[in-house]
Amino acid sequence: MGLIKDADFTQYGNLTDLGTIYSEKNGDAFRVSLGVFTGRDAANKVLETVKKRGYATAFPRKRDAPKKNDK
Repeated sequence: MGLIKDADFTQYGNLTDLGTIYSEKNGDAFRVSLGVFTGRDAANKVLETVKKRGYATAFPRKRDAPKKNDK
């Protein structure tokens, strides 16, 4: 979903019904992602909704499922 400088994830509250929101430290910022999905079709369907909700630059990214404690 994106790279943000602060850990205020309340701005993603309108996405919690679509999946779990994860974050990981990336230098001085946090990489935020939404998932986990069962395949590309499922991810692309959710991506359409994410973009409609105001995150036009969101993109799919294949990766291993993050651990719950990575938040």
